[in-house]
Amino acid sequence: MKITTIITNMLALSICTMCLHAQKIIFQNYSIQDGLAANHINCIMQDSAGFMWFGTSEGLSKYDGYKFTNYSTMNGLAFNYINDIIEIAPNRFLIAENNGVTDVVEHSEIAGSKRISNVVINKIISAGANKILAVTDYEGLCVFENNTWKKNGEKFISTEISRLSDSFLAVTAMGAPVTILNTHSLKPIGKITPVDYWFTMLYTDPQNTTWVGRSGNGLLILKKQQGDTFTTSKPPPIFTTGIFTHTAVKCMLQDDKANYWIGTNNGLVKIQAGKQQQVFTRQDGLPSNIIHCLLQDREKNIWVGTREGLCKIVTVNNVQILEVGQETGMYGWQQLWKQSEEELFVYTGSSMKKVNTATWQVSPWQGKVITGNGAYFPGKGTPVNYQPAKAAPLFTNMGIAGNIAASNISSSLFACAAKNRYGDMYYGAYDGVLFARANSAISDTLVGSRITTLDFDNKGALWAGTWSNGLYRITTKGEKNMTEDVSYLLPDKSIRSSFEDRDGNFWVGLRNEGLAIIKGYDTAKANTVWLSKKDGLSSDWVKCMAQDSYGNIWVGTNQGLDKIIPHKGKYRVYNFGRINNFSPVIYGIVPLQDDIIWCATSKGLIRVKDFHLDTVAGYATVITAIIPGGAKNKLSFTQLHSNLSLGYQHSAIQFEYAVPSFINEKQILYSYRLLGSSDTSWSGPSTGHAISYGNLQNGDYQFQVRSMGWDGNWGKPATYSFNVRPPFWKTWWFFLAVSLAVLVAVYSFYRYRLSQALKLQSIRNRIATDLHDEIGSTLTNISILSELSNQNLQQPAEAQKFLGRIAEEVNYSGQALDDIIWSVNMHNDSFEELVKRMRRYAGELFDAGQVQYELQFDETLSAIKLNMEMRRDIYLSFKEALNNIYKHAAASSVKIALLKKDGFIILQVTDNGKGFTVTETHRNGLKNMQHRTAKWNGAITINTAPGSGTAITIRLPAGK
Repeated sequence: MKITTIITNMLALSICTMCLHAQKIIFQNYSIQDGLAANHINCIMQDSAGFMWFGTSEGLSKYDGYKFTNYSTMNGLAFNYINDIIEIAPNRFLIAENNGVTDVVEHSEIAGSKRISNVVINKIISAGANKILAVTDYEGLCVFENNTWKKNGEKFISTEISRLSDSFLAVTAMGAPVTILNTHSLKPIGKITPVDYWFTMLYTDPQNTTWVGRSGNGLLILKKQQGDTFTTSKPPPIFTTGIFTHTAVKCMLQDDKANYWIGTNNGLVKIQAGKQQQVFTRQDGLPSNIIHCLLQDREKNIWVGTREGLCKIVTVNNVQILEVGQETGMYGWQQLWKQSEEELFVYTGSSMKKVNTATWQVSPWQGKVITGNGAYFPGKGTPVNYQPAKAAPLFTNMGIAGNIAASNISSSLFACAAKNRYGDMYYGAYDGVLFARANSAISDTLVGSRITTLDFDNKGALWAGTWSNGLYRITTKGEKNMTEDVSYLLPDKSIRSSFEDRDGNFWVGLRNEGLAIIKGYDTAKANTVWLSKKDGLSSDWVKCMAQDSYGNIWVGTNQGLDKIIPHKGKYRVYNFGRINNFSPVIYGIVPLQDDIIWCATSKGLIRVKDFHLDTVAGYATVITAIIPGGAKNKLSFTQLHSNLSLGYQHSAIQFEYAVPSFINEKQILYSYRLLGSSDTSWSGPSTGHAISYGNLQNGDYQFQVRSMGWDGNWGKPATYSFNVRPPFWKTWWFFLAVSLAVLVAVYSFYRYRLSQALKLQSIRNRIATDLHDEIGSTLTNISILSELSNQNLQQPAEAQKFLGRIAEEVNYSGQALDDIIWSVNMHNDSFEELVKRMRRYAGELFDAGQVQYELQFDETLSAIKLNMEMRRDIYLSFKEALNNIYKHAAASSVKIALLKKDGFIILQVTDNGKGFTVTETHRNGLKNMQHRTAKWNGAITINTAPGSGTAITIRLPAGK
């Protein structure tokens, strides 16, 4: 099984003389507090996109440089203990779990339907030609084919596998031999049995050397002899001595610099150039001494998986710390000077020391030392020490320069010194600058302020920086020193460091305002370039500066180390300390050959290797998650790669993004913008990895995010397009529907007005017709009758007859005109008025003929508003029925009823007259009644027979 118990002798380690315990490197540790699924790391992998994957005892973790995304049984894994991981295709992974299940992860999602559950896989490798092989607990070697593990048939326990060449493989396990197999047939062709110690590990390095780890005495090398036979041989002693004597080798890695990193049960071993063995343990910053796995990523970082956490070593711009004893002062290693490429002088705050840059050996300086406030090194030669006590002699490499008491200066504290080309010495004291000719006493006092820096420029002038009174330039003409206050060129008068670069620019480090670069200081066009934290400096308190062989300026601040890159008259700030995650106070800087920078710091003497990361462009940014408004979960991969459409009720969205870069991932700067919004400008650089937008207006959007490379340029942005749907009342179909509705309403109104106009015209036409038919014909009759009356004036009886007819016609015309006026009067549009009219007409008609009549009215009809046309038609039908009774029925009794029943208006007229045969009558009155009834979708029923009276029933819908 992957979990193995190694019996080792836990004795104290015997470290060989080649081990350099004084050197320290910076470890970046990760644990469950940072988001890891568990601290117990079993395996490490970097995928094709650059993201890191870690198999742990409690699940699988993916690290994107921003945060860990974890997979466990809580969200789909079959088992939490992960044995190994392999990417078999872009964004497709096999996850070997210790319960015999291999899960498949596709596009960062667990594909549960593709789970394989037939064998416990311990380790997986790619054997070329799309061949995936794995070693198992009891089934020997397995091949991944057709989405399943195919067993090879040879059963054996194995936890380690390594590809020796295109033709051979090697497998082994704790307590088992190394078995050699043919890559093509997968058949064993030989075995090597352990002799002294068990085999624990197999590793083939880039030079195709296969290493066999053991439970003691370090490593062996697996070598191929003639034919298909293999044997083991001992490597150089550095791989078998020292720490390897009493510990088990767990894993191994050769980095891009040919250094070997070896994980053991008692720490991490680095073997450099095959000669130096350096051991790192928990005391040096590792999470645990028990190392399980190692990997170098594409940025050359070394990842170390241990029993109690994950560790990362940044090998580019490698930072190493040298600590020697406890004699450093409270501020650390305070000053540093270069004697040669091989030797440095360092002042610890209480003593001078020499450092061998090749061996890192530190030794005391054997020259005369007078303990003082500080030590300074003006050029090559012997360091100069200053005595703080008054009236004490000043010791220099030239001998006794004079007596401090003889000068006009009152301070006993000295801060700096400088020597000109003639050997004259200048001393910066707390009360001013002391000047002394070579081999003579101090003769003058210049600049009566506390001095912090002294430097000569290439014109021979001395620059004196003060504690808080500005900057002065001192020139010498003959025996006379002239002092010029140049503080007007600076944003701050508190000077802490200075130097002149090779281009003749004078650099001034300030206490509160960063860095000032004075150009053309000896001309009338002198100007100053000012750099501060706003430009990228780690701090506005600049303590020291130095120039390397490339012309770059290294700046030490109160918060770390910066690199200033001049380019075409401008300056780019590369924050070396921030990118490498260390920020001690820097007191002194010495650049050496081969891109080596030494720094005296508050944490010790630091050696860094500059790999010129400031020229490395940024990687493409990746949008790792999208959370739309109203959603509880992030989008799946499929949704993430398709255009999203948000409803107006949930018009909010959050983006998470990262760059698969791990040199110092927390310091990567990002910028973003949202095209389609009111502000489409790029945001200012920040280290944030997420941005939320809320209350977005409807429309199309494109989110863009980019990251800044270490070269200061922006990389290729990642983009994502989406849209916010408008509310329905802002959609095109709603506008279309409203437009159509308006058109329909306008057209309906037009049709209504037209119908009303036509109806009015119809009423007018009907009135005209009625007037023509009723009044016109009557007037014609009257005219005819009048003419007949005139013709018979000689016959009074005949004339009287015609005059009677004229009177009847006049009465009829008046009644017809009254009916017309009544029918068009809107005040009569009720059943009450209709009944009054009907009662009046029946009375006028039947009272003279002595016919009894009865009128019954349903009171519920009073609530119905009658249409004018319907009222007229009801009344005319009623009138027609009564006229027929009066003229033809010879009835003595008439019953009239106006009712409402079952949603109908019912008019019933019944008489006891002589009746008639319906089929034999051709009266127009009955046809008019039928026409008026049909007009309102009503029905008329006539029940009659000769000698049995007549009953007429008219039914009209009440809704009409």
